[in-house]
Amino acid sequence: MTKVRDFANVASGLTSTATELNYNDITTLGTSEASKVVTADASGNIGIGVTPDVDLSLASGGVIAWNSSEVTITHSANALDFAGASSGYSFDDDVSFGASQSLVSGNGFEYIFNHPSSDSTRNTVALLNTSNSTQPGRFRFVKSRGAGSSNVTVADGDNIWNIQGYGDDGTSIRYTGSIDMVVSGTPSTGAVPSKMLFSTATTAGTVTTGIEISNTQDVTISNGNLTVSGQYIEEYAATGTSGAVTIDLDTGNNFSTAMAGAVTYTFSNAATSGTVSSFTLKVVNNGSAITWPTSVDWPAGTAPTLSASGATDVFVFYTHDGGTTWYGFTAGQAMA
Repeated sequence: MTKVRDFANVASGLTSTATELNYNDITTLGTSEASKVVTADASGNIGIGVTPDVDLSLASGGVIAWNSSEVTITHSANALDFAGASSGYSFDDDVSFGASQSLVSGNGFEYIFNHPSSDSTRNTVALLNTSNSTQPGRFRFVKSRGAGSSNVTVADGDNIWNIQGYGDDGTSIRYTGSIDMVVSGTPSTGAVPSKMLFSTATTAGTVTTGIEISNTQDVTISNGNLTVSGQYIEEYAATGTSGAVTIDLDTGNNFSTAMAGAVTYTFSNAATSGTVSSFTLKVVNNGSAITWPTSVDWPAGTAPTLSASGATDVFVFYTHDGGTTWYGFTAGQAMA
């Protein structure tokens, strides 16, 4: 019996007769008959519902099933759908995807990559970009409130992405921390404001957010201390030289004014009440006057007298109530 006949013995729903399937010579075998349920060509290729062009060809929508459809592979729209296999699918070699292909879940499934190896180079998910360009390997996390291809705006507080860490304590797998990107503010066309949260676990196992980077790139350390092993470097900014001059704490904490005329200062963007803002101001006087903000509280309620023209005076200012009151101090005067 030919392999066509053998296939017919395990197929169901075939309408061809045994005579039609049991080709015995190469001349008849080489005559494919597309009208038949099963046909074969001169190379021994088998077709089911279609003229064969490879070893086994199935018509569009064809299904391969095992054990009464316990596991199936179904063709549809240039794709293969795998179903069943409640115990999972096993591969003994690499699974490769084409340049435009993806691993996609349509039902919220989790994809777990498990490699029980002590080899650190194998316990890795690697994104390799071998192009001769500056482009990196890239993870891209996308959040939308719309289903499929529809665009529905995310909302303030939505978690865009979350990376979690877990460790085994000897009795169970425990959550050890995460990095999150969260929508922070109201999205608008062309902009989705965000913040990043870095969380770690304490020795008691409690996971809390330790660092937050806001949508204005302010960094807040909620717990613990900031340790700097090298220099602590602050921004320095030169201000205007006369007229209305604004000391903007969003631009730094050290300022210098080379006076070319009378100056009227305004202090802006102090930290919120309950937190501290401070800055140092260097003034090179040209003999003109300075008008300080009324919120500045000087020792004994009296602003210092500026040094002679050409001399340098240095002042320090401090607030803990959002700038309602600035405490002003003279750090040095008539400095060369």
